[in-house]
Amino acid sequence: MPHKQQDFIKRLPELLRLFSNPVTPHTASELWSRISNPNWDDCFPILLQELQSDDSRVLRLVLEIMQIQSETIGPDSFVNSIPLIIKHLIHEDPLVRQATIGLLMKMQICDNQILDGLKSIMENDESYIATEAALAIIKLNPDEADGMLPFLIDQLNGNDFIIQSLVLENIELTGRYALKLLPYISSLLKEEGCEWDSSFAYLRITGDDAPARKLIRRWKESDDEIIRGTAYELEAEVNKFLNSL
Repeated sequence: MPHKQQDFIKRLPELLRLFSNPVTPHTASELWSRISNPNWDDCFPILLQELQSDDSRVLRLVLEIMQIQSETIGPDSFVNSIPLIIKHLIHEDPLVRQATIGLLMKMQICDNQILDGLKSIMENDESYIATEAALAIIKLNPDEADGMLPFLIDQLNGNDFIIQSLVLENIELTGRYALKLLPYISSLLKEEGCEWDSSFAYLRITGDDAPARKLIRRWKESDDEIIRGTAYELEAEVNKFLNSL
C-alpha cells in the first residue's frame, strides 16, 4: 500500500473529528471520496469502530458516509453490521436517528430487525422523524404501504407543512395506494407552504397537470420577483416530468 494511503488511514479518526465540526451538506461526500480512493475495505474497520463513538457529530458523519457508500457501491460491506447500525435508532441525538434511518433506507434490505426498529421510531419519536421512519418502512417493504396509510393521512391532515411536504415529496413510495391519499392531497392544493409539493404529487399520481399549471399562472402574476422565479422553476419541473412519461 502506498505510503500516502497508509498515512490517510492512520489519520482517519482524526479527520472524522475535524470534518464533523461542523458537518456541512458536502462533508460526507467529500470525505467518502477520500476514503473510497485509498481503499474502502481498509478504512471500513475504522468507520465501524467510530460507530461506537460517544461524539454524536462523528457518529452522524460516519452514518452519512455509509449512506453514500450504500447508494454508490452497495451495502455489502456492512450488512453484517446491521445490529450495530440499528441500535442508533434510539440514540439521544435526533440527527443521529435521522442519519440512521437514511442509511437503512439506502441499504434497501428488508430485515425484521430493521423493520421493527423503524416501527418503534414511528410509534414513539417526534413527528418528523416518525414520518421519515414510516416512509423508510414502505421503501423497504412495499407490502406495508396499505397499513401505513392511516399514519400518512394523519400527517397530511396535520398543521405542519414541513411534515406534509415530506409525505408529498415521497408519495411515489405508496405505489398503487397513492390514489387513496388523493383527497387529502387535493385539500392541500391551496395550502400555503404545500402548494408546489401538493400540485406536483397530484400530477405524479394522476398525470393531470391542471393544478400545477393553475399555480404557475398565479405565481407568474405575483409582484414578488422570487415567487415569479419559483413559478418558472415549477414549470420546468412539470415539463420535465411530463416529457419523461
